[in-house]
Parts: sequence; C-alpha cells; structure tokens
Amino acid sequence: MDLDVIIVAYKNEATIEQLLRSLATAMEAGHRMRVFLHDNGPEAATAAHAAPVAASLGLDMTVQECSKNCGFARGCNSAVALGSAPVLLFLNPDAHVVSLPETMPDALLGAVVLDGAGRQQVTFGPRRRLRDEALLRWARRRPRVPTGAGYVSGACFLIQRQSFVQLGMFDDRYFMYYEDIDLGRRAAVAGLPVRLEEHLVIVHSGGHSAAQEASLRSMTASYESGRLFHEASESAYDLFCFVDAVLRVVYWGARRERREAEAWGRLARHVVRRGLVNRRPEVVSGGPGGPR
Repeated sequence: MDLDVIIVAYKNEATIEQLLRSLATAMEAGHRMRVFLHDNGPEAATAAHAAPVAASLGLDMTVQECSKNCGFARGCNSAVALGSAPVLLFLNPDAHVVSLPETMPDALLGAVVLDGAGRQQVTFGPRRRLRDEALLRWARRRPRVPTGAGYVSGACFLIQRQSFVQLGMFDDRYFMYYEDIDLGRRAAVAGLPVRLEEHLVIVHSGGHSAAQEASLRSMTASYESGRLFHEASESAYDLFCFVDAVLRVVYWGARRERREAEAWGRLARHVVRRGLVNRRPEVVSGGPGGPR
C-alpha cells in the first residue's frame, strides 16, 4: 500500500524510536510510506529525537511543530494536509506495528490492539450512548466488535484519504479523547463501514503522553470531550460523571490511594463548577494533546 503515516506526539522520546523501527520493517515488506510527525510538545523534543532515527532507517519523515499544543485532533488534521498518499495510517507514538494488511477497502479499519503481554485490548464498540458509558466504566462489560457501524481506537486505524476528507476529518473541538468515537459515528451516518481488521495489528503501551502530565488534566480532557460528544444529553452526562467521580473517590480512599482519590475529588468539583453550575464552554490546555 501507498501510505501517509500520521503521528501526533507529546513528550514521546522514550517510545518513538520503536515505532519508527516497526515502520521501517513494514516498508521492507513492500509498503510505500511517508511519515508525518506532528509534535505538540514543548521544544519539539520528540521530533528532535526522531529525525536522526528516521534518517538512519531510510524513512521519509516530515516534522511539524506546535509548541503551544494544538491538541490531538487538530494535530492529526494538520499533518494529513501535508501529504498526498491515497491511504492514511494513524498511529500513536507509544505503539509499534506488528502487521499491516495488503489491501485497503473503502472503510474505516481499526487495529487489533495488544498490550505488552500480548492480550487484546478493548478499543472498539458498536455505539457509545450514556448507558454504554456506564456499562464500560461500572460493569466492565466488553462491547461487541463493530461489523459495519461503531467506533475503533484512534491509537491505530486505516482509512482512505478521500473518505477521511469527505467525513470532515477529525472534529478539532476535541482536544483529546472521543475524536475517534465521533469519527466512527459520522462514518456510520455516511454509510462508510467501520470494522476491525485482523491483519492490522499493533502493540500499544498506552497512555504514555498522558502519564507525563498531572492525571487531572487528562481526566478533565476526557470529561470535556465526552461532554461534547454527548451534548444532546449533557445534563445527564454531567450527573453521570459526577456520580462516577464520587464513587471512585470512595473506592480509592478505601484502598488508601490518596493521590488517586484526590484527583477524582478534584474532577468531581470540576464537574460541579463546569457542568452543574457554570455551563460555559471550557478549553482544556496544557495537557498531553497527544496519544492516549
């Protein structure tokens, strides 16, 4: 396949080399690719680390910097605009590629995402209603694999460039989180199939960028993005998030995990101020704005 590889990074110096090496291996297997690295981190440290590695591996890599942190969705859209290949491969910088399919249908293809121990992660679903949020968070219910409609993880997916553009690309109001679920929802409306591709496999360490910042920033970003996604029922979503945060304060407090309990307590207060009292929009900044 002829691919543009889209990577949005934020303080990923520790993981970017392994990803680039996996892309070089895929290139040796016959895939043609250009890499577009959008660095949201201060001083573009990931890009500085990645450039000589890419050169040594023979990868054609273009770097784009946004030191003020443009967010994940906006960073992806900006990087896509730099390329021209007919197929787009979106990848988190804390992942590495195990295999790629040989052909690309007109569909939104999600990866089989493995953790470091080789276990498949749940990164998909047929829909994301409020009841699904509750089932995922409280009942730990495993959603069904999408077979035509649903969502797949932005950590790794394939889509034809034309289809991505026709869908309107990522909605850049999402600073971080939920932009992939929103894309899947719009794909379903447009009749573009959404499914997992068994030959698209990655290993994803997960949350590396988010771990670089205070956990509350990532939690707040997730809440704000979820609120945007569920804007048709935002009051119910606010109440759900408040109850969820309070329950987690109780849980982590009982386990004497003070740091976690305090973070969830701060999120509960944020939900009260932001959602239940002051309903003005809020821009989340200063957090990772990179991979999940």
